[in-house]
Amino acid sequence: MKEIILNRSSPIPLHYQLSNHIKKQIEEGILKPGDPLLPESEIASLAGVSTTVVRQALSYLRRAGLIITQRGKGTFVAKPKTTLEFIQRTYSSHEELVKMGVKVSTKVLVLQEIPVVSAFLLNKLGLSGNEHVIKLSRLRFVNGVPMFLWTSYLPFRLCQPLLREDFTKVSLYKALKDKCNLHITKARRWIEVAKADFYKAKLLEIPELEPLFRIESIAYTDKGVPVEYYEGWYRTDNTKFYFEVGGEK
Repeated sequence: MKEIILNRSSPIPLHYQLSNHIKKQIEEGILKPGDPLLPESEIASLAGVSTTVVRQALSYLRRAGLIITQRGKGTFVAKPKTTLEFIQRTYSSHEELVKMGVKVSTKVLVLQEIPVVSAFLLNKLGLSGNEHVIKLSRLRFVNGVPMFLWTSYLPFRLCQPLLREDFTKVSLYKALKDKCNLHITKARRWIEVAKADFYKAKLLEIPELEPLFRIESIAYTDKGVPVEYYEGWYRTDNTKFYFEVGGEK
């Protein structure tokens, strides 16, 4: 990267000028997807500004999805975002990603039977107070980059065989169908944006307080029985969701 010329007599803030300079280099292909950006101190030296200005510029580019920061590795030009449609379908994100032809891997963080102590969870799954659930927490990687972190809760009395499954190799919905004879035909999902706490930021290799897509979902069988409640956290810098909406009939 050559010397960066900013107009100090312009009313446009320096951090915005700097972000536009880097954005233009990305759009023109000078900086390509996956390319590392220079350290903040070097960018500051080239532009003749403070590192505070550089951080503001990079923050804007990060929010725009043009760059990503990986903890302990640095900041890179973002690759094209992965578009997911599962939010409006009943198949899993794993199945969708496999169909895209990307490299998918999963790390199982938790797989265990636990007692239900939350009235909230009892209500979501329609359980009684003395029932147990299976807790399944997973971290999913796409092309080697951690993208999704989510935790599912399933009624133990219906899903006990899942405790013997290897969820690094099989999708949850396929296991529900093949091992538990439970067919997911309907789901209710809610999506919002929330900030990453220390735990989520560490696992997803992003800065703490970085915005994430937070998705809640309740999945139902063909008989209308709720069999899964999950809370998922998806990186906003390399993920986008596709919705198709029809007109009124």
